[in-house]
Amino acid sequence: MRILWEYNKKSGIYKISCSGNGKCYIGSSCNIRKRGLEHLRLLRLGKHHSAHLQRTFTKYGEKTFSHELVIACIPADFPIKEVEYIGFYDKQGLLLNVTRDFMGTRGLIFSAERKAKISASKMGKQAPNKGVPMRKSQRDRLMRIRIKKLSKVVNIYDLNLNLVGSFKGLKRYCRTHKLDPRSLMRVMKGEYANYKGLIYRYADNVNFDPKTLKRLTTIRRLESTKLKIINLLNKSISPNWKDFERNILKRTRRRWLVAFIARNCKLPLGILSDSVPTHNHARDETALGA
Repeated sequence: MRILWEYNKKSGIYKISCSGNGKCYIGSSCNIRKRGLEHLRLLRLGKHHSAHLQRTFTKYGEKTFSHELVIACIPADFPIKEVEYIGFYDKQGLLLNVTRDFMGTRGLIFSAERKAKISASKMGKQAPNKGVPMRKSQRDRLMRIRIKKLSKVVNIYDLNLNLVGSFKGLKRYCRTHKLDPRSLMRVMKGEYANYKGLIYRYADNVNFDPKTLKRLTTIRRLESTKLKIINLLNKSISPNWKDFERNILKRTRRRWLVAFIARNCKLPLGILSDSVPTHNHARDETALGA
């Protein structure tokens, strides 16, 4: 089944057809390509929510299926258009949808009779691995993975790359200090430069790539300039803002940087904040790191 790129971010009604029996599945989405890829993933795994579509896919194979846009429309029109096409194919007996309305099984309340029927169909069946003891090799492998995760040492560095501490057990440490484990993992992978002013690395794999080092240089320069501005503010009891602006610019020589820090430190520098160019931040950060 081929999912066309031209359907990316297109909203409307789509159809998944099977040439083996001539039947089809009707659906709607705000991004038809993305939804089509999700259908294909579930079908390949054998876990699709539509039992009729899954059985047809298993019987005739992926090559007999096609995915196409039926009509482009806005999300507000989905309920009317989808029910219209579902009714059209249902009358011909060519529909693979389990339900015949826009909402599907969402909010559907089963009757007591149907609940009893579902319960009876599952009665006496048990999971294939229920009561089957785990093999010793499996237990040992799971235990090794658990011990490795708990015993791995993580080093903590400040922005100057000085070692300030270490700990074992990432999740436990995050729970204790109320930190986000995902953000911390991104720092360890090098996706983020730091997390709350600290850098984290596994003790057995301490490496700082050039990109991270450049980001840290940028952060240190920002901190240095912020301290300059705060010191100037502390020295000035009632400063003349124009003179104050000239004094800061003379020291930093980067107007955008001063304004950026003024905004982030919530300093009363209205003149500087108004003069900042709000475009091309990437160029500014490159200039700062240079």
